[in-house]
Amino acid sequence: METTTIRRNVDRFIASTGKSETEYQQWATEVGRKMHNNKLDALICAKFQIYTVAHLCYQSTELPEMLLESEAVAYLQEHSQNPYEIAKMWLEAKSNELAWIDKESILAEHLRAFPKTDFEQNGDPNHLDSVSRSWFKKDGVNLDVQLEEINDMNLLGDYITMEDAIQFVMKYTP
Repeated sequence: METTTIRRNVDRFIASTGKSETEYQQWATEVGRKMHNNKLDALICAKFQIYTVAHLCYQSTELPEMLLESEAVAYLQEHSQNPYEIAKMWLEAKSNELAWIDKESILAEHLRAFPKTDFEQNGDPNHLDSVSRSWFKKDGVNLDVQLEEINDMNLLGDYITMEDAIQFVMKYTP
């Protein structure tokens, strides 16, 4: 009686590729993940009657005529069935959550004392009394140089102007 050996997929993989069992596990996991994603893609395509999930961006939810732009996101959150729109809103919400940085927070962190003459030249000298004296230092780095350094860091993606810095200095105490 002949005995037949049962070959497992892992044995066939190792024999044909010369790789290890760990590499087989990684490969099998990747293949399984791709098959699962393909099945989900097929279900989405069937539901929306499209050829490929790449066409989801053309299947937008119809908005009511008199809907304001500010109300559109809330409407889509309630009524959209399109995974592309939902993912797009989620990414936007996530980026808004992380975008806590504004001009004032950047200036609060990076702006240091500067010569009083900078404020007198660029700001309103009539408001000099209402500005905290701790902003002024004779040997401090000039305000325009500090702003150039801050803007070179490109933390905001927007340019912080001299007027922004003057308004900040008038509003806050270091």
